Amino acid sequence: MLACDAGRAVALGSIAITVALGWLSMVQVVVAALIEGSLFVLFDLAEGAALPQLVAEEQVSAAIAQNQAKPKVPMWSVSRSVACCLPPPGCCPPWSTR
Repeated sequence: MLACDAGRAVALGSIAITVALGWLSMVQVVVAALIEGSLFVLFDLAEGAALPQLVAEEQVSAAIAQNQAKPKVPMWSVSRSVACCLPPPGCCPPWSTR
């Protein structure tokens, strides 16, 4: 799991470094996205497999439920905070050519 996080950090950090140097290419973005996504899947599988070994047997179901709900909470809070900044329904988007 640590190796997956380290690999993800290197992949995303390479984008920041190449942006700072002015060398960013679309190929690098795609490769970094593939690496980050693949390592995320491996991390997620390892996390689910390690969870029953880290908590007491009577707490496994509650721990799995909390672990499954964890990724949903930040997405909900971000979507609520972004929604307050959006224009009202029916308003034309700024990129339209009306």
